[in-house]
Amino acid sequence: MYVGSILFGAQASQHNINVTETLMLFSRNSSIENVLYTISYWYDVRLAYTSTDVLGGGGVLLFFIGIGFLGSYKRPIHLFFGLLGVGSIIFATGTYEWVATAFVALVTYTPLIGPMFRDPNKLVGLLIVSYSLLLSLGIGIVDARQSKAIPRPIYRGILFIGSFVALILL
Repeated sequence: MYVGSILFGAQASQHNINVTETLMLFSRNSSIENVLYTISYWYDVRLAYTSTDVLGGGGVLLFFIGIGFLGSYKRPIHLFFGLLGVGSIIFATGTYEWVATAFVALVTYTPLIGPMFRDPNKLVGLLIVSYSLLLSLGIGIVDARQSKAIPRPIYRGILFIGSFVALILL
């Protein structure tokens, strides 16, 4: 079906769905905060914003992911996943934020990517892949910069337990 749409210049989509309403519907809860915390439209957003566990654990993980992103310039594969994460964060907002016209153009005029990523929450899956690599890279960077006052086994234990608790809180 995708090959035929490329050859004949037609979009492979369901014709009984109004594309504009679908794009707006899929993007209704896709703010930057929801995308960063990987909260989508099928998750109760009010629960996330009232729970300090989710905000605290997510904040700790986003801190490590940010450190991983800042340290990703040294290797091309880390830089690729860092930039993929930034692009996923931007375009996963769909029509909710300021990139609405670019997102609509991406899913309307791109033959293979458009029909697959009409739902912007699918880009959160790519964001999770970037998060996993950048999280491990960030924890590694923090581990490499050990404190002189804390012995290394205790430092690593605090780092491991802190990141584990942050993952559990989510």
